[in-house]
Amino acid sequence: MKALQAALRPAKSGQQLDQPRLLVAGATGVLGNEVLRRLLGSGRFAHTEVLATETMRSGLAQVGIALTGPSAIEDWAARPLPAHTGLIMFEPPRLHHGRQRTLWTPAPGQLPALARWFRRCGVQTLVLVMPHAPGRCPRR
Repeated sequence: MKALQAALRPAKSGQQLDQPRLLVAGATGVLGNEVLRRLLGSGRFAHTEVLATETMRSGLAQVGIALTGPSAIEDWAARPLPAHTGLIMFEPPRLHHGRQRTLWTPAPGQLPALARWFRRCGVQTLVLVMPHAPGRCPRR
């Protein structure tokens, strides 16, 4: 509840100009949901774009949904999204949650292409989050 209240709170004048933008891939699963909830509630980002495979509405003014479509990551080069910070999470979606079926989830083999696209978007800080399994990405 506090995260939602913080995300909906209007920014102080000039505050959003100083705050970076966040680009998120793989905001699914228990881990992804909690990380995204905390980041949105922190108020540290002026705007957050979450990658999705299907059209969906965001209930928060500071959160946008960026459609990936069926195309390969390399085809996204024509449409970079401006962002300072990138977050890639490797956790499979909980398919019984409709929202999570809609969000785009990267496969570990897509990381190099995805990181290059994030770089074209202007991302200077890239964070990788994965379920706890030391030294391993989730298997697909």
